[in-house]
Order: sequence, then C-alpha cells, then structure tokens
Amino acid sequence: MKTKVCTKCGRELPLSEFHKTKTTKDGLKIYCKICRKTMATKNIKHCGIKIRSKVYFKTCSKCGKLKHVDEFARCSYVKSGHISVCKSCDQERGREYYKLPGVKERHKITLQAWRGRTGKTNICKVNFDLPIKFKCCSKCGVVKNISNFAIRNDRKRGLYCSYCKECAGEYTRNYIKNNKELVRSKERIKRKDEADSLNNIYVRGQIRRLKIKNETVYFEIEEIPMELLELKRTIIFIRRELYDRKVNV
Repeated sequence: MKTKVCTKCGRELPLSEFHKTKTTKDGLKIYCKICRKTMATKNIKHCGIKIRSKVYFKTCSKCGKLKHVDEFARCSYVKSGHISVCKSCDQERGREYYKLPGVKERHKITLQAWRGRTGKTNICKVNFDLPIKFKCCSKCGVVKNISNFAIRNDRKRGLYCSYCKECAGEYTRNYIKNNKELVRSKERIKRKDEADSLNNIYVRGQIRRLKIKNETVYFEIEEIPMELLELKRTIIFIRRELYDRKVNV
C-alpha cells in the first residue's frame, strides 16, 4: 500500500487521504484532507464569511407543508439556499398568472422578441418594433393596456415602467407626504446647482418674467429664442463677476 507524508501534520497516510492536483509530480496535494479542511475553516472565519448551515427540510410559505429541500428551487441570495415557496405551489401560481387576459399574448411576443431575428452571436438583442398591447403592473398585479404605463427616459430603448400610472402616482404622493423635509432639501440643492451652472432651465426662468418700463411682461418657454437665452446668460455671468470683485475689494 502506497503512502505519503503530509507536510502540515507530518503523518504518513495512504494516497486516498490526499486530494488530486495537476501541479505536483505525483498528482496529489502536499497537505492531507483533514489539514486542508481545518485551514479552509480558519480562513473563512478570519475573512468574516458565515458558513451556511445545512437545511434538509423546509416549510412552504404558501401551502404550509413541511417538505424536503429538493422540493424547493435553489436561490443563492437566501440564507437557506432555497426559495420560500415549493416547486408545486410556484408552478400553480405561474399557471394562474398565465390564465390572466393578455398575458399569453404578451408572453409570446416577448419570446419572439428575444429569440427571433437575433442569431447565436447576439442573443440578448431585443426587437422592440414588435407590438406589445398588455403589461402586468408589479404593484397591483393587474394586467392593463400598455397605454396605462409611462415610458422611462432613463432606460435604454424607451422601456415601459414596471408600475402603472395610478400606482406610480400613489407611490410618489406617499413618498412626498412621508419625506417632506428630504424632498425640500433636494429641491433646494437642485435649484442651487442650476443657478451655479447657469443651465437653460435657470436662465429661462429669469427671462420668463421681465420688467419693461415698470410693466411685467411674461414670455412662454417656446417663445424664447436661443440668442436671447445666450445673451441673458452672459449678463448674469458678468453681474456675478462684478459682484465678486466688489466683495473681494
């Protein structure tokens, strides 16, 4: 029986007690399995990584039955490593959602957009020219017409919002109501940044109301030409420079 000496603990052990590797001549690790395991646990504790405890049974949050973990789908960001709903309940929930009006048609259009006209080299390319008539709101869970969803300008290709217009309006109203001081402070910072940078929004606000011969004249934003905008910007900049020099003197 062939043996090998572990360089960590100094014991002479059979070859089955060593892990295989391609870096050494004999094809085995220099440390035995027990020493490697103790070293790994010490490194994990030193780095502050929590070792996930093994869970063999889990209770489904929908049906309330105690089942084996193999009956639950895996999830990497959950402590137990599996989702809270079992596979049968998750499939039943998916079938109920698929029966809602407009979901089947929308699902087919989405599959065509992802799979059709893409090729193997560019699988993630989506064809947004295909018509999407319905969408499910992630807040209320009701399938509505696509006209009830706003288009997000900050997203690529003009994707629609996940909330419908009613739920989005209710969410913003509740947020402003619960965080009045935070919203006001953000508005002050935004206005200060606009005034410091002299962007078009701030300059247009200065031009909309002008006093001409002791009379206030109001302009519409669309009526303000770019030449007048640039002229007003230079005037504000010169006034600020003169004021700073006067203060410094």
